[in-house]
Amino acid sequence: QGGGCIVNLSSIRGLLGNPCGASYCSSKGGVVLLTKQMAVDYAKDNIRVNCVCPGFIGTEMFYSYTNSKEDPKEALRVFEEMAPLSRVARPEEVATAILFLASDDASFINGVALPVDGGYTANAIRRIQ
Repeated sequence: QGGGCIVNLSSIRGLLGNPCGASYCSSKGGVVLLTKQMAVDYAKDNIRVNCVCPGFIGTEMFYSYTNSKEDPKEALRVFEEMAPLSRVARPEEVATAILFLASDDASFINGVALPVDGGYTANAIRRIQ
């Protein structure tokens, strides 16, 4: 068809490590590097390849985790405070990023690992303090 677009899904854990997360982080990091390599390999065929790296997303699974804690409100607050935007993302916000990368508006974006994380990966110092 003369070209196309692939959008892979990784995670912020593919960009930053996490204690006791070797297998998960390495698998998500593999998706990031696979994306970059595919972007190089398939550019000649006019196929763009990018990936989205979500942070903490307010899904049923996420809230099931926070609600399982002794103090669910405190558990949620901890996650919210990790990002400069001080909240978890809505699933639609991740979907919008994927749709953007798949659209013609992103026609010159190739090989990108886009964090959709409210600034979490940009703010390592805050997490360390």
